[in-house]
Amino acid sequence: MKRKVLIGALMITMLSLAGCNDEIFEETGSGVSSESIEETAPDKQEADTDEQATSEDTQADLSENDNSTSDFDPTKDFGADYTADIEKEVEAAISSASSIQDEFDKVVKIAAKYDEYAQEAMGQADMNMASAWSVKVYDYELNSLWGRIDKSADAATKESLLSAQRNWNSMKEDVIISEIGPREESGTIYPLLYNNCMGSLTYNRDVILASELAKIKGESFTMPERALYNTYVDTQGTSDIYSTMVITQSMEGDDIVKLALYREKDIEGSFTKKGNGELEFTDDTGSIKGIIKYGWDGAIFEVTQGDDIIATGEKHVFDMVF
Repeated sequence: MKRKVLIGALMITMLSLAGCNDEIFEETGSGVSSESIEETAPDKQEADTDEQATSEDTQADLSENDNSTSDFDPTKDFGADYTADIEKEVEAAISSASSIQDEFDKVVKIAAKYDEYAQEAMGQADMNMASAWSVKVYDYELNSLWGRIDKSADAATKESLLSAQRNWNSMKEDVIISEIGPREESGTIYPLLYNNCMGSLTYNRDVILASELAKIKGESFTMPERALYNTYVDTQGTSDIYSTMVITQSMEGDDIVKLALYREKDIEGSFTKKGNGELEFTDDTGSIKGIIKYGWDGAIFEVTQGDDIIATGEKHVFDMVF
């Protein structure tokens, strides 16, 4: 799933919305579990301000009615908490699915429905709140997928996936900053930008976990086409970020790549598409050129023309996808 909209276009139109992740994995012995961090999520911080217009009557109805269903219209009150409704809908999709592929396809459709709901929001506060909906869909699916992997994977597979999941969880906030910048640079629109980015990251992680669970269960799973605009990280086999490569668009709508290469330099430039997951890159000074190859298994930046710091022929491997 590609980033749903350019940051620049978001600031201009404020129409394309995603969701906000409000749960994280915490280590518990040899596994991981999910717990709420609503008090620290950027969209929740925004909700604590005067911008939130939550209906107390609606909130009371939701808390008293444990049998709420997905047959409702959230656009009537963008400030209300629809987490329970969203989770029930995703759980129903999981329970009724004939395979992991069928389950994932159903979950994607649910998220798309909430994105359509969110586009009805007009004011900034409503847009910030509504942009949390679809990522709640993907976040619930992520926790469900991991729970089943935790129970069914063999020891070696579980340990490998657990390490990758811990890395993803610890790095995702830094990745978001590398894509949209710090909160103070964006003002009141920041929760919308944050949610849009977190929604894409969580969707991408769901794809990988769904593929792994299908493999464990002996099922086939077709990976969707990897979106162009995404972030890749070089961990050097550790739990730390050494280098990042962000493939994105500028505020003017131009295709750009932002490279932060460990112990070398930061590079920004443009690219042209060569097809088959390949991009031809030229930095803004014209002194560095290279070929980028990307996919679900990571990305490679091969330098075809270097400078006094980055040599021609260097290959930079980004082993983790976001």
